[in-house]
Amino acid sequence: MSGQLLRLRERVAAADRALDPRFARAVAQQWVDEHLPGRSLSRTTTHTALYGEDDAVSVRISVELDTDTPDIGGLTLLVRVRAADLSVTAFPDDPTLPTLPAMLDPGLAVKILTAHPGLGHVDAASSCRVTVVHHPRTGACVLRYDLVPLRAGTRPRQVYAKVYPGREEAVATARAVRALGAIAMPGEPGIRVRLPRLLGLAPERHTIFLESLSPPPEAPRAGAYRPVTVHEAAQALRALHRHAPRGALPTGSPAAELRRVDAELAVVAGPWPDVADHVAQALGRARRTLQEEDGGALVLSHGDFTPSQLVRLPRSIGLVDLDTVCLSEAASDVGRYLAYHDLAAARRHDANAVAARTEFLAAYARADAAFAARVDAYRRLSLGLHALRAARRFKDDRVIRALTMLQDDATGGSRP
Repeated sequence: MSGQLLRLRERVAAADRALDPRFARAVAQQWVDEHLPGRSLSRTTTHTALYGEDDAVSVRISVELDTDTPDIGGLTLLVRVRAADLSVTAFPDDPTLPTLPAMLDPGLAVKILTAHPGLGHVDAASSCRVTVVHHPRTGACVLRYDLVPLRAGTRPRQVYAKVYPGREEAVATARAVRALGAIAMPGEPGIRVRLPRLLGLAPERHTIFLESLSPPPEAPRAGAYRPVTVHEAAQALRALHRHAPRGALPTGSPAAELRRVDAELAVVAGPWPDVADHVAQALGRARRTLQEEDGGALVLSHGDFTPSQLVRLPRSIGLVDLDTVCLSEAASDVGRYLAYHDLAAARRHDANAVAARTEFLAAYARADAAFAARVDAYRRLSLGLHALRAARRFKDDRVIRALTMLQDDATGGSRP
């Protein structure tokens, strides 16, 4: 498996159709003819395909129109293909995010931000630029509001918003962030962890507002910005795990993690049974470890702790994306971080991945054998999930990379 090209798209008829550039142009041309008569189509680009549980394939098609129509900005079509069925909507009319179009309206955004109790100092006269930061195929869409006050002496401000599919998700996330009871957590000397503040909740809009923890804008240009190191990441995680939340949080468990894997296996097993079989076999030992042994005391867990969730700030390390915060065993965060660190290292052909893993574990400062076994199990679980989700996105290279790492683990090829 790991040594051959998978050609995932060739096994799904809807994918072969949806990813065909000629299909994209035909769909875009029909949409433009119906909704923008008189406009001319210049170019289309298909990206971010996803295989769904109902055997449908969804794609995004970026559309460029002729230069004689400057009043029309960027156009993205959300297309869902299943056998002979076809549905097309124009972003932001995403059926899974009913309130997203409203939250992308700059005027409405300023009105909501001005009126909200947690954001009352936002100047009502501010101008607002709305940027889509992340529009995944499932879950919340992340927006950034850049607010520029029109009154002299008032500084610009940046606010992030997360728009969820439903009211319940937004309320649950806001409740969990409030339950943390802190925005700063002291760690080892020189390490301080900073969490984004919850600035507000608009349940009727399925939206929460969060403080921006972006690195200083001048840092990358000046060459001063450095990624968070492996040692700093371990220290930041220790600080998080030692913090006692002030309110109730959901509880994570090995059983829940295994259910996530099993759900993905069930979807992938349809078109790609060989991929599902390889992952299931590779995770046998991890499954037994998590089912048969005790993970110890629960700690405050990020729930999705990866290198991409950490950002360097002037005097601290920022930790973002708190949707999955919960009480869970410490090994789950550690294992997930190591899996994604190793995947990134493999993509860069970095020969120091094993040494970096050893450095992380030493900095986290917990080396007992039982803990190490559970860390390894969660790391393998994360690699398996990565392979399954990459298959659903038709990313052959990512599937091969994750499966190769799982195979190396089984033979002892990548163990520290």
